[in-house]
Amino acid sequence: MRIKPAAIVMAILLAILLPYAAVLVFGKRINSVDNKLDGIQIESQTEMVSAEDYVVRLVAAEIPVNYHIEALKAQAVIARTYLYQAIGESESFAESSLPEQGWTETKMQEEWGDHWKENKQKIQQAVKETESLVITFHGSLTQLLYHKVSSGTTRTDESGVCPYLKSKESSYDIQADGYLQMKTFTEQEFVQLLQAAYPDRAIPSNNLFATLQILAKDGSGYIEQMQIGGCEFQGLEIANALQMSSCCMSFEEFEGKLRVISRGIGHGYGMSQWGASRMGEEGKHWEEILKYYYDFETGLQIQTIADVQTM
Repeated sequence: MRIKPAAIVMAILLAILLPYAAVLVFGKRINSVDNKLDGIQIESQTEMVSAEDYVVRLVAAEIPVNYHIEALKAQAVIARTYLYQAIGESESFAESSLPEQGWTETKMQEEWGDHWKENKQKIQQAVKETESLVITFHGSLTQLLYHKVSSGTTRTDESGVCPYLKSKESSYDIQADGYLQMKTFTEQEFVQLLQAAYPDRAIPSNNLFATLQILAKDGSGYIEQMQIGGCEFQGLEIANALQMSSCCMSFEEFEGKLRVISRGIGHGYGMSQWGASRMGEEGKHWEEILKYYYDFETGLQIQTIADVQTM
């Protein structure tokens, strides 16, 4: 069965869910005039935090801060769209319900050390310069997939669920740190990893490598479906079990072992963050970056959240 982007969205976001103890409660509906969250309760404390301030936290968690400012702006628009879509029309909303949560200042200090203030200011600039802007699909807020590094070409959603996800060349990505990953497994190691991840599958332990067969790949080289020992797997399932960086994988026997090579980091749909940063370095505006990686001719629009809320 082909993986649908709608399912990938939840799988990816749930995979990166952080075990935050603090629960933030959005006390009232967002005011469409000034985009304020009227009250947020953090454990026993209550503080006033605007929607834009929370977007800063999301961007900090989602993309390397040393990337070009235009890439950070593109990410800010994606993050803001995600936040408002998640909140919807709710009178209250728990941050723990978000599959992806933003970084607190404490987390920023842990990750960035002495540079945390200047890094936060860089993200604040990106958020400020895209203030209130979101992306809609035929007038409704939409979930835009993105990833760290593509295989060199992003992927098309062949299911038609997200027609704005179309394959785009992202040749900068082959220069990214971690673009190529290689691991070698004995047959026993390979079987153990698959059985640990999928105990309901009857995976034979003998002559397993000879039974490995790729059944379907997409046009960007990502494995959609494969067969191992008579059991069928989605490419993403195998990548997860082997802890590979993406399901753009190749397999070869090497000195009695199985060598697995993956290209890119992440699922490959939508904006490549590395590619976005490189485009920024070449003088591209954040809007140009978004319109390159997503097909706006399918019904995508950049709008203010106030315009969306009054529709």
